[in-house]
Amino acid sequence: MTKAIHTAPSAYRGWLNLGDVFTATKLSCCAFAAVAPRRYWPAISRLFARAHRRFRRSQHERFVGACERYLNLDPFELELQAISAEYEHHIGTIRDIVPVGSPPTTVFGQSSLEEALRAHRGAVLWVSPFAHSDIVTKRGLSQAGFELTHLSHFGHPFSATRLGARLLNPVQVHIENRYLKQRVLVSYGQAQPALEALRTVLQRNGMVTVTAIGAGRKSIELPLLGGTLRLAVGAPRLALETGAALIPVNTVPDGRGGFAVHCGDDLNRGHSGTDDEAIYAMAERYVGVLDRFVRKHPCSWQGWLSISWRPSIGARNKPGSP
Repeated sequence: MTKAIHTAPSAYRGWLNLGDVFTATKLSCCAFAAVAPRRYWPAISRLFARAHRRFRRSQHERFVGACERYLNLDPFELELQAISAEYEHHIGTIRDIVPVGSPPTTVFGQSSLEEALRAHRGAVLWVSPFAHSDIVTKRGLSQAGFELTHLSHFGHPFSATRLGARLLNPVQVHIENRYLKQRVLVSYGQAQPALEALRTVLQRNGMVTVTAIGAGRKSIELPLLGGTLRLAVGAPRLALETGAALIPVNTVPDGRGGFAVHCGDDLNRGHSGTDDEAIYAMAERYVGVLDRFVRKHPCSWQGWLSISWRPSIGARNKPGSP
């Protein structure tokens, strides 16, 4: 049983909102689709994605520059496939409620994790937000024998309202918890207790997973595919302060109906200068790794659909001011 560590009171955003109604409808449709054979899920997900865009304004114009300059992909198609990948993830999540016939998952780069544990450094896994990464990454690493503590938020993954958090979020969180030792819940603006809990895990040579998104009080901005990616600096700062390894993790389809979890080289090595400069350098290295995976699997990366990625390159935070 996964242990949940509540480090601050949950700051709910009301009881219910229209987003909760939309999410409940979406998950209900995915529940019906989950009974279909897996080979039909891509086509069903694409139909759902088309319907989705009838209710939500299209954002494909945001991707024009990235598609023309870097991806050789139609922006309308990129958006459609990214939304479709999200729906296919939800269908798979609901199917996983009964854990039968999960697609095969292969973990690459385990040596980076094993080296960190042998050196008694612990490891912070900086996980990129690809469509299936929330569950597949945890499942793959757990099946490979690694015990994980995950930094999460009470509003993950769907809603921060009282009813949404109690009724909608458990649909996915219940599945994730099968593959976790602990879940540390952070309240943004009161992150210090959560970070202390993660430091304790790392000091005991444990392994922590953190999703690479822009949420948090402190963040930096870096260029990515003709746009700007905003990243919270909690993961690299935690690695720097504890001496833990910082491992970029990218989970993508393997082209054979399964998934590949790619663990990269340690980013927390060979730093000079101030702590802020070291954090900035680690973030730059992470984005360099992410760039390669997004180019190969652009329609699986959910950063297109989030506020963390913006289509024009804005001002970059300089070293010393994350």
